[in-house]
Amino acid sequence: MRKAMPALALLLLAACTPPAGLVAGRCRVLTPGPVATEQQAVLAARAAWNCSQPDVPHTDEADWLRTYRAERQLDVWHVGSPLPEGYAGGGLVIEVSAKNGGIIDAYLTQ
Repeated sequence: MRKAMPALALLLLAACTPPAGLVAGRCRVLTPGPVATEQQAVLAARAAWNCSQPDVPHTDEADWLRTYRAERQLDVWHVGSPLPEGYAGGGLVIEVSAKNGGIIDAYLTQ
């Protein structure tokens, strides 16, 4: 029994994924596989956000696609809501891996 305890502890630790900023660890990889398009990146960000915020009313896919934009820089999609020209402010940004669809980080800008 004693030999099984360390193995069980390692298994439990491996199952715990650390959070990525505002996205809970359990919500970091909901869209496994490469993310090749802006639409896929926005929907991967939406899935992670909705998973992390179960008590917040969820908007539909069409609303996210209308509101959010994704810009790819190397192997990272930066998903956020653009501000109108001349406006200062910020909002939610979710970084999505283009290679595997995992969430790298999520934060609020000002």
